Amino acid sequence: MSVLLSNESSSFSVSSPVAGSTFSLKRLKGREAISELFSFDVLVASENANVDLSQCMGKDMSITFSASGSESNADERYFHGTVARVSQVEIEEKDKGNVSYYRMILRPKAWLLTQSKSYRIFQNQTAAQIIKDVLNEGGVTDIQDDLRSAGQTTREYCVQYGESNFDFISRLMEEKGIAYTFSHESSLHKMILMEAVGSYQFSTRSQTISISKAQSGALIFNEIIECEVHHGITLGSVQGVDYNFENPNTALKSTSQGESQIGGEWMEYPAGVDHEQKAAQSIVDSTSDSIINAAESTVDTLTGNSTCPFFTAGKKFGLSGHIRTSLNKDHVVVSVEHSIEVQTKDLSGIAYQNSFSAIPATVFIQLQKAHHALEFLAPKQQKLSVQKEKRFGPINMVVS
Repeated sequence: MSVLLSNESSSFSVSSPVAGSTFSLKRLKGREAISELFSFDVLVASENANVDLSQCMGKDMSITFSASGSESNADERYFHGTVARVSQVEIEEKDKGNVSYYRMILRPKAWLLTQSKSYRIFQNQTAAQIIKDVLNEGGVTDIQDDLRSAGQTTREYCVQYGESNFDFISRLMEEKGIAYTFSHESSLHKMILMEAVGSYQFSTRSQTISISKAQSGALIFNEIIECEVHHGITLGSVQGVDYNFENPNTALKSTSQGESQIGGEWMEYPAGVDHEQKAAQSIVDSTSDSIINAAESTVDTLTGNSTCPFFTAGKKFGLSGHIRTSLNKDHVVVSVEHSIEVQTKDLSGIAYQNSFSAIPATVFIQLQKAHHALEFLAPKQQKLSVQKEKRFGPINMVVS
């Protein structure tokens, strides 16, 4: 099928980030994924050739896709984000006046945390509290906190040393088995902090998604047109190893056995012990469990192409009609790449398709560690000893 079109009445509306300017959608391409900052590349048209580009920056913008032409919110798919970049790419001369085309990159507000970094110590706070504090500090206040046990242990201190604010909280989330995703509404996008499958919810029209049986060239909508299933080798076990300098003879080790009989052993050192925590062994246990769970969460994956505009990272859908009957169950979307083309002025030629990956909805997605604390050396002529073990970085470090 070369072109995938909606066989229903569809419409789009675009909220303008600049007062006094009206935009119409021409194209949207973008990617969203669990524990990833989404990016939507939007091409819009306007009769205003002099839009102040600087006034667009940092403003909210949303695209509303109505799947049935109705005004029911249940039938609408929103793409909402903050304008991180804007370009005037083309001016087209027409009989009734010129049309200017603008390309806008939409990112979540949390993306702004990648543009700042700091050196500081957080004291007597949980990882969950630190994450939310840093998000709030960066202007991210629309947060759905589904955390109940992950990251709830109070830490005597936690150091951010030369990391961007976003890399810092990403490291904490990876260490504590916390995932995140975003939900989109007409006027905002919300960051969802997750620790278990209970956070997975069905998106609109996704309770049952069928494998398409349409012939080539047919107009299809809200169906999967290609589907592949994958199974791979992963870690056989994870051994967490750490030590407590006050009790060096106490072995802090933990082994988490995976289901794979082929994969090897993965050693993690250090394993996250804060050295001031009395429950040090439980920290090592948690670290090894988190790593093996992250490795196993993507062993069984589903990939494919569809015309399901309501597919959203972190949302569930029920698969039906697959010849491999074991796949006909609920899955959760891990990633989805959208492509929308408006081919005619009256919107009669709207082409939508996406590519996606998914895992069984009974599995909580945990990503393997990608962010690590920066290593640093003590200033020259300064000696570090056991007694000065708590001293980090320059003297003027900010203590929160």
